[in-house]
Amino acid sequence: MKTWISLLALFIVTGCVGQPSPGEGGVEKTHESGDLAFIELKIQGMTCPSCATGIEFALKQINGVVDAEVTYEEGRGKVIYDPSAVGEEEIIEGVKPFKAEVVARGKT
Repeated sequence: MKTWISLLALFIVTGCVGQPSPGEGGVEKTHESGDLAFIELKIQGMTCPSCATGIEFALKQINGVVDAEVTYEEGRGKVIYDPSAVGEEEIIEGVKPFKAEVVARGKT
């Protein structure tokens, strides 16, 4: 918990926490493979590459998330998770403390 608060404070102090900006919607792809699932999210509101790093770190701390990758340049996040331990809504909630949001989702 202390690490999470310290990381959030760092982003606030450095100005990396911004308001979501308008932009194009994205497509989320979800599919399950064995016991694990993959989700791709379109994320708006990241103001710098450090924001993406912080979101990625936070997602990896969620119980049930096996791996996460977030790219600022593409505005996307990719998460591999165990659906028996965590749901998609919990993963999406993990983005919100950074003043970013998942702007579109759908299943393919």
